[in-house]
Amino acid sequence: MKKLLCSALLLIMGGATLVAQELTISPYSRYGIGDIQGNINARNAAMGGISIATDNYFSLNRQNPASYADLVYTTLDISGFGQYSSLSSDVSSENQVTAGFQNLGLGFSSNRNVVLVMGFAPYSIVGYNVINTRENVAIGDTTFTELANYRGQGGLNQIYGGVGVRLLERKLRVGANFSYNFGRTEYSSEATLNTNSTAFLPARFDEDIFLSGPAASLGVMYIDSLKGTEGLYFRVGASLDFQSTLNGSRQTFLVNSLDPTSTLNDTIRDQEGDVTLPLRFGVGAMIHS
Repeated sequence: MKKLLCSALLLIMGGATLVAQELTISPYSRYGIGDIQGNINARNAAMGGISIATDNYFSLNRQNPASYADLVYTTLDISGFGQYSSLSSDVSSENQVTAGFQNLGLGFSSNRNVVLVMGFAPYSIVGYNVINTRENVAIGDTTFTELANYRGQGGLNQIYGGVGVRLLERKLRVGANFSYNFGRTEYSSEATLNTNSTAFLPARFDEDIFLSGPAASLGVMYIDSLKGTEGLYFRVGASLDFQSTLNGSRQTFLVNSLDPTSTLNDTIRDQEGDVTLPLRFGVGAMIHS
């Protein structure tokens, strides 16, 4: 019990760090719930993302929870990533490097053919800051240069717990993941009008979106020796992520920068709705010694 409590505290502390990260710089993360992060760990990423039927004796493979049953020892799995982004348009280009933690998990093996796992990871990420310039914008008798600025940051995080079980003389493995996704995403758009002598920001739209909801997945894996060979084994695996629904709320604010006391500085939209995460499945096979 003490070990479990200490492990939960470690995950909470690590989770607070993950929530605060700026993990991506991509204008495409504006769409949907952001850039979806893969469930693969560093070991699977080093093999090009292969994960559905791989052996994982010393790491946590969330792509197929049946692989949890492979764990031999109590395992702390920390995965990170680095990303190089090159963005360009007709008038400018920019290169950025981002990095951060991708998964923090703990696995508890036992001699009873049952393995328990829990962890924390980002599920989707939003991060962009785009500026668009328009020349000679006429308002009345005055001509302005308009700088439109679009920003977004946030995304979804995931707390998960799983179990893997060894059956049929350890040839068959089955497993399940149960997770809770939650997060806040902030969007902002504003237009600054400039003349030769003045610059002002007439209004800014801010949008906050909150999403949360449970999800579940199942996995199965079968391991046996190849007949007529010595020391060679084959593995086949399959995983299924069930369709899940996230409950959401959206608040939109209008901020009048010219007059902070204006009645326009208020919530102009407050909505509730649902977001559906689709069903996903995968299959794989592997031969190893």
